[in-house]
Amino acid sequence: MQALMLNPRLSQVLPQRPVLSAALVCSLTLMLLVPGSADAATRPSGAVKLQSALMKTVGKVKCGKIKGAWLPGTALSGRYFVSHSQQAKNYKSLAKKKRGSAKKKATKQSADYAAKAKSQLSACRKTSTAPAPPQSNALRFNISSAQALVLSSTAVGANKASAKISSGSSNLAALLPSGQLQDAVSQGSVLVGLVAPGPGGKIYVWFSRGVNLEDSTQLGAGACRFAEVDRNTGVPVCIDSSLSHFGELSTGNPSVRPPAGGWVQFDSAGNVYYRGYGTPLSGASMRPSVLRRWSNGTVTDLVNSSDVRISDFQVLPDGGVLVSGSTLATGQEWLRRVNASGGLQTVRNASGLNLGVFPDGNVYWGMWATGNFGVRRYLTSLGQIEEKMWIGDRINSETPESYFKPSEVCPQSNPVCESFAGYFGSFAQTFMPGDGTVFAVAGTLFKYYPTVERVDTSVARITIAEAAGRDLILAGLDSQGRNVLVTHSTATGSETQLLSPGDEVEIYHLSFAPTSGKVIYDGLRFSDNKIIMGEIDLASRTASVSTTLSAKPASVEGL
Repeated sequence: MQALMLNPRLSQVLPQRPVLSAALVCSLTLMLLVPGSADAATRPSGAVKLQSALMKTVGKVKCGKIKGAWLPGTALSGRYFVSHSQQAKNYKSLAKKKRGSAKKKATKQSADYAAKAKSQLSACRKTSTAPAPPQSNALRFNISSAQALVLSSTAVGANKASAKISSGSSNLAALLPSGQLQDAVSQGSVLVGLVAPGPGGKIYVWFSRGVNLEDSTQLGAGACRFAEVDRNTGVPVCIDSSLSHFGELSTGNPSVRPPAGGWVQFDSAGNVYYRGYGTPLSGASMRPSVLRRWSNGTVTDLVNSSDVRISDFQVLPDGGVLVSGSTLATGQEWLRRVNASGGLQTVRNASGLNLGVFPDGNVYWGMWATGNFGVRRYLTSLGQIEEKMWIGDRINSETPESYFKPSEVCPQSNPVCESFAGYFGSFAQTFMPGDGTVFAVAGTLFKYYPTVERVDTSVARITIAEAAGRDLILAGLDSQGRNVLVTHSTATGSETQLLSPGDEVEIYHLSFAPTSGKVIYDGLRFSDNKIIMGEIDLASRTASVSTTLSAKPASVEGL
């Protein structure tokens, strides 16, 4: 039987002629839609345009590679391809709109295509034939040897983060163990908005402009916006093409603080979670807030609404997600749990800042609203917020019960405690050295678990910090207002000065690179007014300069 192409729109036009029966309409529709037609009006729904390298013939079976998978189907002129499984869906949709013999015929066609999709799949998945080499414009990364990724906020091919980067095709550089920078893209061209390392040698990349991964010269609607890159092969796999913004609307500037769990998070099964804003519906002005899960190549919306705004989230090991946000129509703020199946549960009628999953397995949230001033913890075993606050104190007419009181830990009368005491520890950045403790920066250094206490440090005002094994790397100002950089041992409390006031450098980024066991940093060196990039050797507790940069990087991510 000759393969027939389906376009449901024709079935809506032809029945307007009153002299035609429903069965005859269906027959004419099928006769018109023959293979080889490249006209958009007669092309079947779901047909995609593929590069020649993404189409092959195995015996008598035509195959096309769609979203990373080889599928059997029909090749059309103009390099278009429609899979049998897509045609099965098309005819099933048509059958729902028909009656009598026309309905039976469309139903049979759907079943026939479904059977062909199943029986011919193994032929397309055969690997005996070597795949064609990628097109020269296909997007490929060269990051297998990188110890960090350095993102510039500049346009593609212009004003690289370092003069040492040769003219390349992206604004993303790979920092090599030698200290040299090279373009992270080896083939194709792309403008990157954000990168996030993940487990298993995977890197997650948000593109500032949508890009066709197999032909990076093709940009715009329908192109990939968010992808997973295999660090060893450099081959990207598209996750999402409909995301208009990643994270916050302001995440085009990656210096925006990521959630405690990261911009990209994972459950125990390895599924990928991320949030952002989708594409507005036709006629709508508001972008819908979305929280999505990517599992086995399928994207599922856990939240997708133009009437909510998501401020933070934390993935739980079982696939549930705690989501902090608000409803625009009512102004109500909330903390909710989205179950793995998609169901919702209100945890608290107040939003908050995720402080992370602590060693006890509970999720700690900083909140600042009536009845919730301070830090609360979500008890994962019970699926609810504990009424007794972790950090809380008397405020207004409220006298909550709490484990720790800011007025006793670090009173606001002490200038270094203003940030902590003023908001009861609710606005802090947490670090977990892996020894069952949690440290936090809220102006100065604190321990947040298993007890809450102020920790002595020579850095009077901490501006940026990073965890590296049992050490914390602290950058900021000393008591005389000079820039310093130190390592702080969480085990002993001892500190080693890495950059003294005499070597004054204003630090912009700190990022631990597990592959090399070093911490990558960049900043402004006062002695010559140059932006430098270097590394901190934790074994010798020394800092060195690798290179100078022409501009401040947008972000630095250790690998």
